[in-house]
Amino acid sequence: MKKKRSAEGPEAEPQKTEVKNSRVERNRVNQLPTLPRRSLNLVLCDKANSSSKAKTFFGVIQRIYVSFASSPQRWAILKDNVEGFTLKQLSQTRWESRVESVKPLRYHAPKIRDALVILANSTTEAMAKSEAKSLVTHELENFEFLFCVCIWYNLLFAVNSVSKLLQSEDMDIEVAIKQLKGLVTDFERNRFEQFKVYETNFDFLFNLKKSSDESLKTGCENLESFLKHGGASDIDGRELFMELKVLKVGLPNEVNKPIEVLNYLKHMEDCFPNSWIAYRILLTIPVTVASGERSFSKLKQIKNYLRSTMSQERLNGLAMLSIENDFAAKQDYSSLIDLFASKNARRAMFK
Repeated sequence: MKKKRSAEGPEAEPQKTEVKNSRVERNRVNQLPTLPRRSLNLVLCDKANSSSKAKTFFGVIQRIYVSFASSPQRWAILKDNVEGFTLKQLSQTRWESRVESVKPLRYHAPKIRDALVILANSTTEAMAKSEAKSLVTHELENFEFLFCVCIWYNLLFAVNSVSKLLQSEDMDIEVAIKQLKGLVTDFERNRFEQFKVYETNFDFLFNLKKSSDESLKTGCENLESFLKHGGASDIDGRELFMELKVLKVGLPNEVNKPIEVLNYLKHMEDCFPNSWIAYRILLTIPVTVASGERSFSKLKQIKNYLRSTMSQERLNGLAMLSIENDFAAKQDYSSLIDLFASKNARRAMFK
C-alpha cells in the first residue's frame, strides 16, 4: 500500500513560520528570560578566554594540580605540607566555581611551594622533577603570578557569591537585578584607589636612576605634602631632592630596586637622612592584610579551650613568638635564659 502524500509542500513552510512568529509575539511577556546565573558564567568565561594572561594563569593552576594528582605518593606530599586545604581541578563549565581551585594558592602558596620543592627532590621521574622545579622557579616565586592569585580570587569570590544567591528557590527578579547591579558596581569601582595614591606619591622612588631632575623635584614636593600632618612633615622636600640627585649618580649599577637602595643607604650612615626616611616609608606600606589574617589564625590555635584562663600578657608573648617564629628560631636560647635568670634573681643574700 502506498503511503498517502502529505498535503503540505514547500509552500507550507512560510505559513508555519508566520504562525510561529505570531505566537511568539503574543506570548512575549510569558517567555522565560535568559538565566542570569548562566549569563554571568558565560560573561566571565568569555572575558577570561579573551585574555592570554588569564589563560596562562589558569594553565599554571591546572599544572600544579596535575603535578600532585598524578600519583598517591605525590598527593601524600601535598597533604603532609598543606593542612586543611586541598588542590582542586579547574571546572571547565562553571567558571565561578574556580574560586575553589585558586583558594589554596591564595592562602597557602608558601606551603604549596615547599611541597613542590620536596616533590622535585624526592621523585625519580625526569618529567615530574623538571615540572616541579619549573613551577617553583618561574611561577610560585614570580610576583606577577602571586599578584594574579589575589586578583582572581577576589573576582571569583564575588561572582561565586552572587551566583549562589541567584540559584536560591525564593529569589525574585527584583533581588536578582539588585545583586547583579551591585556586582557590576563593585567591578567598575576602582578597588585600588589607595594603591594609585601611593603610586602617584612614591613612583619616582621606584626608578630613581631613570627619573629626570624635573620629575624628581616634583615628586619630592608632592611627597612632602603627602607626608605632612598638622603642619609638620616627615621629610624636607628640598633636601630630599638634593639628596636624591647625589644618590642617583653614586648608586652602583647592581642597585636598582627600592629594597636594594635602602640596604645601600644603611651603609652610608646619616649621609642621606631624608632619603632614608622616604624609602623606609615606601617599603613598609602594607600591600595586603594577609599578615594580619595569619595573626588571628595563630591566636585561635594558641588560646584554645585548654588555655581559656591564660592572661593577656602571656597570650601576647606566645602570639609574638608564634608569628615571628623565623626570628625566634635564630635566637641564642642560652643567652636568653641567662638574661632571664639575672633579671629574676633574688636580691637578698642568705648566709
